[in-house]
Amino acid sequence: MKLVQIFLSFIFLQNVLVSCEYIRLKESEQRIYKPFALTVTPECHPHNPVIAETGIYTIPNGSVYSIDGIIFTQGQILQDLIWPNRNEKKEQLLGLQFQDLPEPVKIDGRVAVITQGGVFCYYHFLTEVLGRLAMLEQQKITYDFLVVPVDDTYAKFLKNALMMWGLNLDQIIQPYEKFEHIQATTLIVPSLVDRVIPDLNPSLSSYVSKDIVEILRHKFLPQIPEDMYIKKKFGKKIFISRKDAKVRKIANEDAVFEQFEKLGFVRYELSNLSLQEQICLFAHAEAIVGIHGAGLANIIFSKPGTMLIEIFQARLDTTYCYLSELLNIDYIPIATQPHDPENLEGFVDTVISEQVLQSMLSKVNV
Repeated sequence: MKLVQIFLSFIFLQNVLVSCEYIRLKESEQRIYKPFALTVTPECHPHNPVIAETGIYTIPNGSVYSIDGIIFTQGQILQDLIWPNRNEKKEQLLGLQFQDLPEPVKIDGRVAVITQGGVFCYYHFLTEVLGRLAMLEQQKITYDFLVVPVDDTYAKFLKNALMMWGLNLDQIIQPYEKFEHIQATTLIVPSLVDRVIPDLNPSLSSYVSKDIVEILRHKFLPQIPEDMYIKKKFGKKIFISRKDAKVRKIANEDAVFEQFEKLGFVRYELSNLSLQEQICLFAHAEAIVGIHGAGLANIIFSKPGTMLIEIFQARLDTTYCYLSELLNIDYIPIATQPHDPENLEGFVDTVISEQVLQSMLSKVNV
């Protein structure tokens, strides 16, 4: 049976190579980070991940389906382009059959695709979706249309980020409703970036390369007005609230922040700030305290030497630990409760005990 599967996989690969062009840009590599201090299941967030190669596919008469950016060539799915971070969703998408999809809208021209799973999450959009866009730009690849969401009713940052990047929004095709399934004369698809191989299950860490971090800083930081920090009266010690979040809240946040406020911290709900304001806030911060969440992706714009205290509950995710190492940020993880290996992906609220609070305060008040 295994030999049959290998043979069928070989035949599929041969068909893909015949039906599209693939240009390899970067070889697979292993990265080495310092081990995560609070680790319970290191296999879910390895400090020595193997990162897949990157490249760009050019597919004649290729089609793309849904917000997840499912790519078909000759009626077959390109499996390596399915976002791997949600295993159940990935299995569901792998079961899609071309003949069962809605009739595609035909697009005459070169259509680039950067939409993928996780596109509405600020971290994944910033590092992975824009990372794919950077691949196209670096290779000077031209296209007539770009498939990516831009409607800020789904996520406020989408349109702002794409405009700051310098895109012409008239070129964008949003992958919903009429354009949920499109077929282009030529489809151009960059590979997923910073993908771990084999896929992690569950995936409790995401990785980002130094190249992408530098591109993001180069793109966005110069667009922040020099006087914004002063006009907005942003603090240098910032406490990131999650009162506006659906999950991973601090149940006793007001009482916790009251103690940080005595040390000069100012509290912010990032949903109340524009993208430019978030970048400005983190770029000028000297100390950051926040519970694990996508908003901490803004440390990409912070200065080396900035202190980050990341608060964890049931979910132990090492994304910002490894990113902090890359950025030379002084990273301090804090556990608020015992971690249950059976509930590592739990999206629950937490209560910060007096003991944990005093531990955090002592680290900040050095």
